[in-house]
Amino acid sequence: PPPPPPSIPRPPVRARPAPAASPPEDVGRRTFSPRFVQPTVAAESIGGAKGGAGELRERIAAAHELYDHADYEGARDAALAVLRDYPRQTRMLRIVVSSSCLMGEPDMAREYFDKLASRKDRVQMARRCARYGVDLQP
Repeated sequence: PPPPPPSIPRPPVRARPAPAASPPEDVGRRTFSPRFVQPTVAAESIGGAKGGAGELRERIAAAHELYDHADYEGARDAALAVLRDYPRQTRMLRIVVSSSCLMGEPDMAREYFDKLASRKDRVQMARRCARYGVDLQP
């Protein structure tokens, strides 16, 4: 029988440090990304609306959660409530347009679609609504 191959020495095993008793405070926090910026502008600078930026974030999150759980009427109502105080809030405009298209209400979808400032948002919303038979093309 052939002789066994020579053994290759393995590098020494390094011990891993023991885990800390509790995770650091910043674990799970979102780091800054230029693609995702939380709305941190004070409410007064957005048009003198009620509450602060924290309240705005909570209201936006609530509308998104309703939309994500297919409660389109609730999401639209929550988004409209935000738009009363912050009429140019793009994320809420998008929820109103999408929800209206999903519920078959093209007039309301068109009204809020026309308020979208970004061409990119308009293209995306027109494409999404076309799936549900609502034509928002100019």
